[in-house]
Amino acid sequence: MFDVPSEMSLDLNTILKDWPHENGHVKVRKITGLDGREKLQLRVDLGVLQMEVTGRPDGQRPHNCESLLEYHQRRAVRAAGKSEDYKLTPEEFLGACNSSGRTCS
Repeated sequence: MFDVPSEMSLDLNTILKDWPHENGHVKVRKITGLDGREKLQLRVDLGVLQMEVTGRPDGQRPHNCESLLEYHQRRAVRAAGKSEDYKLTPEEFLGACNSSGRTCS
């Protein structure tokens, strides 16, 4: 668990009550988040999903890159510029694939 300031509520009932779902349909709206960035909200049968419009859906920037895949691609280019090999461990490979949204095999 994490602490929430007393003036802030994590209760989503207001959002859910004011934005009813339709069985079998997904409703989508674009909002501006508290951070000033655009986000997509999806109203689904069981609740609400919120995703960033650009970059990763969770808004994370691993190593200040759009994804772990981009991070490793940049490192590989730097290594190639120095005529060095760049290798990923199996864990790094899977992490880069998973964060990119691509299927890797």
